[in-house]
Amino acid sequence: MGDPRWCARKGETLEDCARRELSEETGFVASNLEHLFTFHPSNAASDQVIHLYLASGVTPGKPLSSAREPVEESMRVELVPFQSVFQRVLSNEIKDAATVVAALIYAQRRNVKP
Repeated sequence: MGDPRWCARKGETLEDCARRELSEETGFVASNLEHLFTFHPSNAASDQVIHLYLASGVTPGKPLSSAREPVEESMRVELVPFQSVFQRVLSNEIKDAATVVAALIYAQRRNVKP
């Protein structure tokens, strides 16, 4: 989840925003959200803040397709085992900062070995 100043709606908590974004972008609903980490990806260039959440107890819900941004319309959801994502991060195949940070934090907290 990105910067809450543009993501969170008035009166919405960061967790509420994360739940809404999960539903809007994937059609999935989580029974539990755990805050993993908050970081500033580029202090020198912007004031962006990224809040990372781990969704668990995830089940298909009703996609909110009407709420999708144009760039999200072509997105597809693919369920991938964490170990596969972790290996792709470690091999430099996955490069986006939020995914890299989330995978490394999750692996460290869960004592996942490469």
